Amino acid sequence: MAFRDEVSDFLEAGTNALWVTTHEEPRVLADLKELAKTMNSPAFTWSQVRGVMNVEAKKGALPNVAPDQGLVGAIFWSWMQAQQLQSTLLLILCDPHDALKDAAAKRAVRESIEGHADVRIIMITASPEVPFELSRLVMPLKFSLPIHEEMVEIIKRDMRGAGLTGQQVAELAESAVGLTASESRIAVRLALARHGAKKIPEVAEEIWATKTRLYDTSGLVVVRRPKESFGNVGGCFEFKKWISQRLRAFSPEARLKGVPTPRGVIFVGPFGVGKSLLSRSICNALEWCYIEWNLGKLLGPYVGTTERNTDRLLEFTDLHRPCVVRLDEIGHQVSGYQSSAYSDSGVVSRMIGRILTYMEERRDGIFFVASTNEPWNLPPHMVRAGRFDAIFHIELPDSGSMEEIFAIHSRHYCPDLKLDYRGQPVRNLVRKMVELKFSGAEAEQTVIEAVQTSFPDPPTVDTFEKCALNIVPISQTMAEEMERLEKWARGRARLA
Repeated sequence: MAFRDEVSDFLEAGTNALWVTTHEEPRVLADLKELAKTMNSPAFTWSQVRGVMNVEAKKGALPNVAPDQGLVGAIFWSWMQAQQLQSTLLLILCDPHDALKDAAAKRAVRESIEGHADVRIIMITASPEVPFELSRLVMPLKFSLPIHEEMVEIIKRDMRGAGLTGQQVAELAESAVGLTASESRIAVRLALARHGAKKIPEVAEEIWATKTRLYDTSGLVVVRRPKESFGNVGGCFEFKKWISQRLRAFSPEARLKGVPTPRGVIFVGPFGVGKSLLSRSICNALEWCYIEWNLGKLLGPYVGTTERNTDRLLEFTDLHRPCVVRLDEIGHQVSGYQSSAYSDSGVVSRMIGRILTYMEERRDGIFFVASTNEPWNLPPHMVRAGRFDAIFHIELPDSGSMEEIFAIHSRHYCPDLKLDYRGQPVRNLVRKMVELKFSGAEAEQTVIEAVQTSFPDPPTVDTFEKCALNIVPISQTMAEEMERLEKWARGRARLA
């Protein structure tokens, strides 16, 4: 439902006060201005800087009520004005949360809500914290970030005269989704200034990069367009077979026939076996967006911060559907869940509960990929049947997998190297790495060291073997943890 329609429904139902949480005051004001015209109601805004102003006031107009009269004076004026006009009046309070710290201001708002139905108060603020005294009198509303269709209109309006076609605007809007209207305006103008309107793919990529930087600084979420494919993944034959069988289940045809869309998987395995690479490869196979959650960053030091960050995270994810959502080392991210009621008044418990509910009720176009090397730390309801489609144990590579892994990395780091990958010398090298219990990451490091050691000459099989012997694998440095991991996975997870 459109925001304007939602506000209209609340007002028609007799709601006298709304608390709208948003960082996009101009967009909200534009919607409310149109709503006031539809309702044939006079509408006024109030702020601590400009006082009370008619929403139709031109630039430079004097306020109806001066700022120094404060919020109490503005509300008293609205009562008098409504009586004089004999009409329902909309009073839009811009950023009132600081003014509402004053007891008299809170009392004035309360008396208006309870005794003056001809004055409807709409409060617009970035703070979701409704003062306690008003919490049962005010209906909270959230003004969401622009969806794709709204972003198209924003870019069309802002870039009128730039000569962009409808298809080009749609492409730029797709990259800009997740930004506010003002952020998108800056991102689009900056990208066009750098690349010009004739290079739309580069412009779209620049907008995406700007969005990525903005969200990376918050630490809540990472958004990417990965280029890795299953061709970059050695081994994991069983999982590749499993996901290839389910790719068709993501199609619109499957949904029309009632086929349940796959929910997600959990990868269990030690460091360096390719859990992250597999996640990005799934994303590439689906041609979806890649989002990585950091649940630890949701926690904030102040009351309500955690809940607010959780809302932002889920809203951003919904805006980027279809997407693969990655939860790296999920065991650490949900640690403290069971003791939360005793250590933090249940904040972590409520946060994880909200995330689990979102995963349970998730809309089409979201596939979750979680990974952990400590599966025993996961809450039981996280690994129950139905939360994820399957749990896969990614073991250390066997000979067949290691042969693929070595070929992928050697071709990547030294493409001019002529090696007989089916020959006995290479097979002996592969067998040696398997005997040493190398992970895929350690095989890659072997290739890197060999290339660096032999430069400017190409490495030989002997160079690879010598470099392999210099690497201490994680199977030795964390032998006890590896044994515990394999014991847990036995009977609890499928082999990848």
